Amino acid sequence: MRNEPLNMGWHFDTVNMLQAAMLCNDVSEEDSHMIQVRGDHRRHRINLRNDDYYYSDEFVRDHYQLVHCCGPKGTVYLFD
Repeated sequence: MRNEPLNMGWHFDTVNMLQAAMLCNDVSEEDSHMIQVRGDHRRHRINLRNDDYYYSDEFVRDHYQLVHCCGPKGTVYLFD
């Protein structure tokens, strides 16, 4: 993962949260875009410390299928 000022490392959000994102412009994989990991919302987490919050690039590549949030203007993504 690149070390860019707006880049947030691999992390997970809180449980029971529904998010929506709508693309305001056409977005391709060559553009800056959000990448999600498929199925991570099914993993239960307890007793987390600050050290447990972020995932490494290697862990994500080895354990998850990536979903690139790209598409034409008006595409909507829902995240559970």
